[in-house]
Amino acid sequence: MDGRKPRLLIFIVAYHAEKTIEQVLSRIPAEIGYDYDAEILIIDDSSGDATFARAVAVEDSGKLPFPLTVLFNPVNQGYGGNQKIGFRYAIDKGFDFVALIHGDGQYAPEKLPYLLEPLAKGEADAVFGSRMMSR
Repeated sequence: MDGRKPRLLIFIVAYHAEKTIEQVLSRIPAEIGYDYDAEILIIDDSSGDATFARAVAVEDSGKLPFPLTVLFNPVNQGYGGNQKIGFRYAIDKGFDFVALIHGDGQYAPEKLPYLLEPLAKGEADAVFGSRMMSR
């Protein structure tokens, strides 16, 4: 990759995640920044709670080790529609990798380094985690 760190978008889909979004953000390992030029994108899919406001408060605090962008869909796009918007964002901004996690914490952000490793090594084109399997 020409000597630069690969660009990583940590994409968080959020819907009614006001109680969990801050914790999810705090659980993203800062050491990801050693290997990746990482940014975080949260897209609130028209939640009827304070998800957007809580995410913006974290963005404004500057406490995260990565740049954070928070967007809001004025009309609910559904899970698939929200993903399409996030992946289009990643393509348009020239990211090398996208890691998709959920704003409700059902997928562990702590596992991101393990999931990214096969991508970075060129051993996989896609990596999927499962919260239904135990290892």
